[in-house]
Amino acid sequence: MAHRILIVETTEAEGGALARPLALEGYDVVTATTGENALALLDTYIPDLVITDLEIPSVGGSDFIHAFRERFGDAPLIVVSTHNDTLHLVEGFHLGADDFLSKPVNIEELVARIDRHIFRCAQQQEAVQQSVSDELTGMLNRRGISNFFRRALMPTAEASPMVSVMVVDVDKFKSINDQHGHLVGDLALCAVARTLQDTIRASDRVGRIGGDEFLLVLPGAGPRDLAELVGRLRARLPIEVPHDDHGRVQVSISLGGATVESGESFETVIERADRAMYADKAS
Repeated sequence: MAHRILIVETTEAEGGALARPLALEGYDVVTATTGENALALLDTYIPDLVITDLEIPSVGGSDFIHAFRERFGDAPLIVVSTHNDTLHLVEGFHLGADDFLSKPVNIEELVARIDRHIFRCAQQQEAVQQSVSDELTGMLNRRGISNFFRRALMPTAEASPMVSVMVVDVDKFKSINDQHGHLVGDLALCAVARTLQDTIRASDRVGRIGGDEFLLVLPGAGPRDLAELVGRLRARLPIEVPHDDHGRVQVSISLGGATVESGESFETVIERADRAMYADKAS
């Protein structure tokens, strides 16, 4: 898929002078002539890179850059300007630009810089993804699910949101490894992870927080939602895992949930859910 580029220029002619050659290079390009229009475009058009002049009308270049950074973080942004002095270059970088080009812009140089920034951004995103993902199951790891938990608890304009968690433990996992081998044990963990992912809502997340233990974080969910999720998961048990040519290993899980109380930490709510899970396992 073509990389998306948003160009914010002072006039349609200047925007088109950059957009046309970039489109010929294979980029998906849209243009805006005011900061206000550019911000409106960002509601539906998510760019891989932005090119902007600092002297755009309506919402000015500096305000546009601040608003863009708030919404898209470290996405690459290149400032173009008729001013090529050090003062304007430094101003652009202080505002949060990743690069600065003076007008008239050399298209070959611009393309080279665009490719470099998009490649760098892709590498950074891959590194971040690897740092928060569990290598075996592809779900979030403990760090990733902890980060998601904290974001889910961020207060809104109305009130602090309700969040619940569920601890899921694979029953007799050591026996599965001992009797059938670690390969089957790994397949069992992946099958459990897929089952959890297929059962939760789109807004929920699954994380693997230990060898055979998973954590579900459920934004907006309360005790009744937890009970309904338990019912949906129970209906999918046992989880069957292929074992050589002779049959399947049946895997069961134990579940325990808790709704976060005011001011409760990630570790404390997991402890409560853990106790509920062990009570479920004992029963």
